[in-house]
Amino acid sequence: MLDYRTPASVAAAHPVVEGGGFVLGLGGGPRRLHPTIVNLNVEPFENVDIVGDAHRLPLPDNAVDAVHCEAVFEHLRDPEDAAAEMFRVMKPGALAFVCTPFMQAFHAYPSHFQNFTLMGHYRLFERAGFRVVEHGVCVGPSVALSDLVATYITHYSPRVVRWLLRAAWSVLSRVLVRPLDRSLARRDNAHLMASTTYALIENLVTRAGEADPPQFSSVRRWRQPSAAVAGRRRRVTLLRGRCTTPGPTSTPASAFATPPQEGNAGFESASGLANYWATQGTAVRRQRRDQARQRARRRNLTLR
Repeated sequence: MLDYRTPASVAAAHPVVEGGGFVLGLGGGPRRLHPTIVNLNVEPFENVDIVGDAHRLPLPDNAVDAVHCEAVFEHLRDPEDAAAEMFRVMKPGALAFVCTPFMQAFHAYPSHFQNFTLMGHYRLFERAGFRVVEHGVCVGPSVALSDLVATYITHYSPRVVRWLLRAAWSVLSRVLVRPLDRSLARRDNAHLMASTTYALIENLVTRAGEADPPQFSSVRRWRQPSAAVAGRRRRVTLLRGRCTTPGPTSTPASAFATPPQEGNAGFESASGLANYWATQGTAVRRQRRDQARQRARRRNLTLR
């Protein structure tokens, strides 16, 4: 059956397939998408040129000019490792077109570990070091509905009428349901129930003198906390008893005359800081109790 792919996804795959050079078909076979594509698969199917694992590609660094990968990442045990391997073997500036299911039923080859939302697909490759040039819906929600209902009929409908339901739904979905994706798949909210999503990604160019782009396992989006936040974290740590700062068991009352400064200045021990915050807590609770009593008095006067 036709899957009514979006024009955007077809256009995104074109520079990868027709770009020339060493184009790796990751997970390709037994069908060869283009005569120049070199297919790699875990099984020696027809039209498979390289037998290997996507988690450990049997290729040297910076050897591939482009990668075409369709309906593969849902079958990978560790998709992060496979994305990092793609980054390793691709040349700087090389493009890859990756299409992965979202709203599809379980289909084992050899197993089925996960599907990807549009944003999950984006984040997978972004954290691997790629620049996501473009991403969107490849196959729309009508095809997803058609395939899910067909799977439901095949596995859960009564056997007596199963063949009849399958035939009826096949005709109905082919004529009325699946063609709806000609318009629905182009909508802004098509990703909510898309059958598959795609991403056109680029291996970031490494300039001379710069470090290599970070791999998936080492990328962390870290923001340095502000001075106030860092101070609060230190005070909380002290209150939880994790501080081993030496000092006397008690601190004079004069040490608590001012609030704690940044870096815990003004306190000689953790116990002194704890006593300060205990005193402050009592004062706050007393203030809130007085405010509650005042509100209650005002309500009583209003009722009268």
